Amino acid sequence: MVAKLWSSMILFICGVLFTAMAHATFPSVPSELYKALGIEKSATPKELHEAVTKRYNDPAQGAGKGSHAQYWEPIPMSMYFDPASFYKAPASPDEIAGRDVKTASNAILMKHLSGLLLGRRVPMLI
Repeated sequence: MVAKLWSSMILFICGVLFTAMAHATFPSVPSELYKALGIEKSATPKELHEAVTKRYNDPAQGAGKGSHAQYWEPIPMSMYFDPASFYKAPASPDEIAGRDVKTASNAILMKHLSGLLLGRRVPMLI
């Protein structure tokens, strides 16, 4: 019983070491990425991050609405996941103050309470 336990532990440790050695031989950042970004392989992680971020946000690489934006309107989920392209901030504080928040929240609360009274489960969206 003890010999079986020791042999299992030795096999497990050998497996972990083999996996770690195999993982260490593969680079975590492919050399093609350095070539595409135009930076040296000896670049610091900060320089690599800045280059990748710049490429990610570049409209020529496909950032933003895209090349076929004139043919579609974004759905709310697209607008949620890409606020940099679709969010329009209020022009002034008066525009925010003009919203009737109390009436809207009361309507949501009444919908929730009526669902509870009727025995339905209605999610709270507040």
